[in-house]
Amino acid sequence: MLTSLALLGCIYTSIGMSSYLYLTAVLVAMMAFLLQLINIPITTVLQETTEKRMLGRMMSLLMTVSTGLIPVSYIATSLLIAMGLSILTIIMVSGLVILFIALYNLKNKPLRTLGTS
Repeated sequence: MLTSLALLGCIYTSIGMSSYLYLTAVLVAMMAFLLQLINIPITTVLQETTEKRMLGRMMSLLMTVSTGLIPVSYIATSLLIAMGLSILTIIMVSGLVILFIALYNLKNKPLRTLGTS
């Protein structure tokens, strides 16, 4: 899962550097695939480790947080663009942040073995 996250960060950064439409489309398709390699194990582990009586609340919280942060990202991106940063810079920096989060978490053994039985 962390490997997929690191690859996602690399691909996201590459999108910021790409000037070819077809290459960007292929990179976005690869990102869609990698997101499933990240989201499915996280959801599965949450469902397996959460008490049955709390499962509905946990999944509701996960959905609320994941969809609730979308407007926050829109606001942050809009402010950065208003400050003069180019969208390509924002995309490249965001990809690097994703990559560094994945690399940092490689030291976390419980997270590294998440979903492996």
